[in-house]
Amino acid sequence: MASSQPDEERFKAHIRQLLFPYAKTYLTVDYVEWTEKARFQLLQQYLRDVPVDDPASLWLPQDPFDTLARLHNLSRLTAYEERWQTNSHALALIKESLAGLSGKTRSEKAPFFDNCESDDALS
Repeated sequence: MASSQPDEERFKAHIRQLLFPYAKTYLTVDYVEWTEKARFQLLQQYLRDVPVDDPASLWLPQDPFDTLARLHNLSRLTAYEERWQTNSHALALIKESLAGLSGKTRSEKAPFFDNCESDDALS
C-alpha cells in the first residue's frame, strides 16, 4: 500500500501536466480581454470622431498655446528668479568638493606626455 502512494501522486502530477495547459487555454476565460473586446464591440457602434475645429469656418484654426497665452496674458509674466539659499556648512562642503577639480583636465594634459598609456603621468 505504501509503494502505491508515490506512484499515484506521480500519476496525478503527470495527468495535471498534460491537461493543465489545455484547460488554461480552452476552459478558462481571461476576463480582462473579454471585457475589453465586449466594450470595444459595444462602443464601436455608437462612437464617432469629433472634429477639433469647425470644418465650415472661414479662418484657419489657431494654435492652442497662442489662445492660452492670449487668454491669460502670458506675455506680461516675468520670469521667476529663484534665489539660491543654503547654510554655511553646505556651502563649505560644496567648495571643498569642487576645489580638487581646478586645473587642466586629463585630456588637456595628455599631449604633453610621450607615454599617454600611463595613468601616473596624467595624475
